[in-house]
Amino acid sequence: MTLKAKENQPFWIKVKAPKGTPKGVYRGWVTVRGERTGGPSLFRRFERRVPLFVEVYGFELPDRMTCKSLFGFYNSMVDQYHGLKKKEDRLRMYDKYMQMFSEYHISASAGATYGRKWWYPKWEGDEPVFNWREWDEGIEQGFNKYHFTAMRISGGLGLGGGDAQHRKEPEISGVKEGDPRYEVRLARLLKGVQDHLEEKGWLDRTYIYCFDEPPEKDNAFVMNGFAKLAKYAPKLRRFLTSPCRRDLLGGPQTWCPIAPDLESPLARERQRMGEEFWLYVCTNPRAPYATEFIDHPAVELRTWLWQSWAEKVTGILIWTSNLWTSKSVYPDRERPQNPYVDAQAWNPSAAAWGNGDGRIFYPPESVFEDITCRNSKLKAGPNFDDPVGSIRGEMLRDGIEDYEYFTILKRLDPSNPLLKVPPTVSRSLADFSKSPVGIEAHRALLAREIERLSSR
Repeated sequence: MTLKAKENQPFWIKVKAPKGTPKGVYRGWVTVRGERTGGPSLFRRFERRVPLFVEVYGFELPDRMTCKSLFGFYNSMVDQYHGLKKKEDRLRMYDKYMQMFSEYHISASAGATYGRKWWYPKWEGDEPVFNWREWDEGIEQGFNKYHFTAMRISGGLGLGGGDAQHRKEPEISGVKEGDPRYEVRLARLLKGVQDHLEEKGWLDRTYIYCFDEPPEKDNAFVMNGFAKLAKYAPKLRRFLTSPCRRDLLGGPQTWCPIAPDLESPLARERQRMGEEFWLYVCTNPRAPYATEFIDHPAVELRTWLWQSWAEKVTGILIWTSNLWTSKSVYPDRERPQNPYVDAQAWNPSAAAWGNGDGRIFYPPESVFEDITCRNSKLKAGPNFDDPVGSIRGEMLRDGIEDYEYFTILKRLDPSNPLLKVPPTVSRSLADFSKSPVGIEAHRALLAREIERLSSR
């Protein structure tokens, strides 16, 4: 690297302790060598050694974390930036991105099914004929190879769906709601999905998430879909990204609001009644809450997991992980946004969503002809270089591991006072430290207490 004088250059050093590493403090050095420009030649070269200390505790974390997660993934953007056209090339590259999901302990929303045929049935009259083979392979890889904690099913169920801007009415292969054949097909379709997931042992990790952030005018539509699920497939878990509303009660079994909406009296009431709650980040919330924006302190996404523990939240959701470009601002497919230069996430109306929103992973720099250009032309593919992570992703991973420390300690001693998140970390969802010092100190206490109780 060529560095300017009188400017600091940070380095991010990652250390991973493989399973089976003996407990203890490991010592090493980071060596920095360089050559100054100008001045007497005798003094141009230099070398500095900086000590590095890593403590490995006397217990191991599981491969699959306790805190569940769902993170969106635009495989089409991977195709575009990496120049992928063949199925085998796509699967090869998607595997690298799924590995990064796994390293960060987060789950891709559709499991590892990207690039594979989905399970959607063909119809012989009113009988569904399922082909689960490729989809099952992807889900099994997600759970067994990448250790994902959850998956989402959003389409193919005939229930309709949508979001704040669009709505798709219930329909099954051309047969619409109101036609007597619709109910016959729906019952067989939903039972077939439920039975298959139960047979595979995936029911407890599957969330039916058909409508995203419904406006209040669509509450009745959402409840209509949930009523059908409850009637024909009661074992499928109903999921909704929405504030708690009285006219939605009895619909979702898992609520996924943004942080301010978790603080509502109705949400607290439903939580006390035993309903499951997750936390959600999608362009919102904004300050003073923890977010994924680059402009905010890096520790926020790690603190988000401590807040999740404190608030008895069992899962997290971020709408996508690789929003690299938007056609509204970068219409030329060969010259899309360079997320290294333009940090802004642009929505389809060319409005700003926030720096870094929906962007945990990045394409490799090698996909661009000019990495310094805002809309550099992409090189011809296929490009199989590794994807690039982010400090926000690192913070998420550390936070999910912190959550696991709490989980392990609770299993060993459910009344331990260390299970309470200290005010040096977070006092409420909107009032928390911007420094990692409190987190690091309390995590060390958790670790030593786990070691003490485990050695009894």
